[in-house]
Amino acid sequence: REQMVRWLSPVEGWHTWRSFRPAQNSLEALEQQPHQPTTGPEASFPAVEGEDFWFDYVADMGDGFDGTAPVAWLIGRHEIDLPDDRFGDVPTPPARLPRAQLLVFGGDEVYPFAKPGVYEAQTELPYAMGLQDGPDGTEPTLVAIPGNHDWLGGIEHFQRFFRSGRTFAGQWKVPQTENWWHVQLPQGWWLWGIDTALENELVGTQVE
Repeated sequence: REQMVRWLSPVEGWHTWRSFRPAQNSLEALEQQPHQPTTGPEASFPAVEGEDFWFDYVADMGDGFDGTAPVAWLIGRHEIDLPDDRFGDVPTPPARLPRAQLLVFGGDEVYPFAKPGVYEAQTELPYAMGLQDGPDGTEPTLVAIPGNHDWLGGIEHFQRFFRSGRTFAGQWKVPQTENWWHVQLPQGWWLWGIDTALENELVGTQVE
C-alpha cells in the first residue's frame, strides 16, 4: 500500500518540483484544443416524491492509504448508524445515513503529483476494499474535479482515470467527458464542478 507523503523530504520536494514541467505542457495543450459544443449534464437525478437525495463530498484524499481508507470505508457502507453524541452536533439517534447516490471528488485525488498507477494505488484501492458487498438499491455516480496536485505530473493521468467512461472501485459510474462537469439534481438544483488548473483560472472551454 502507498505510504503517506513525506512532505519535508528533500527528495520528495525535488520530484514534486520536476512535476511542474509536465503540468505546464498539459495546460498549454488543453488551451490549444478546439472548442467543443456543450452537451447536456453528465448526470441527472430526477425528483422522486417522498424520497430524499443524498450525495457525499470528499476532497484532498490522496495522501496515502492510511488516511484514505477510513473515509472510503464509511462512504462504502450501505448505511451508517449515527452514534450517541453528547455534544449535540449530529441528529438525535436513531438516525441513519444511507449510501449516497452521488459521490463528488473535490480535487487533489493524489499527492504529491500524478504518475502512472498512482490513482489505482492511492485512491481507488481504498474505496474498492472499503465497499460493502451486495446491492443496496442505489446506482451511484462519481464525478471528480482535478486539484493542482492532479495537474502536477500531467493532467492526462486524471483524464485517463476519470474521463474514460469506466467504473470506479467496481461500483460508481464515471460519466464525465471533461475535467469539469455539471450535474442536474432534484428540485431544480444544479451542481457544477470547475477546473482552475495551476493558476486559479478557468481553463479550456469552461467559460463558453
